[in-house]
Amino acid sequence: MILEIVGFVLAFMIGACIANGIPHYTKGVTGQSHMTVFSKLSSPIVNVLWGLFNWLLAFILYLVFNSLIDNFTNLHIIIAIAGGVFISLRLAKLWSDPNAKLPWHKE
Repeated sequence: MILEIVGFVLAFMIGACIANGIPHYTKGVTGQSHMTVFSKLSSPIVNVLWGLFNWLLAFILYLVFNSLIDNFTNLHIIIAIAGGVFISLRLAKLWSDPNAKLPWHKE
């Protein structure tokens, strides 16, 4: 039972990391500055690297998942998609505010 819950949490996190990497990578490769965890306005290079790091983290989480759980089922795929949708909606809400910042960002 605990291992099943861990599998669902990992699937959710995998989807969230994949979805979070998309806007950072896209903004970066198009030469645009964008908010990251490091700064309210990070350079395009930092955004590309942050997007790639998110995808690497998703892959590492998938490897951890595979070492704990036998197979990635359809339910895990649905939960991963839910993780992607969740983070996408949260980020859309955050970034729609022109004064958006993360709690640790200074003015």
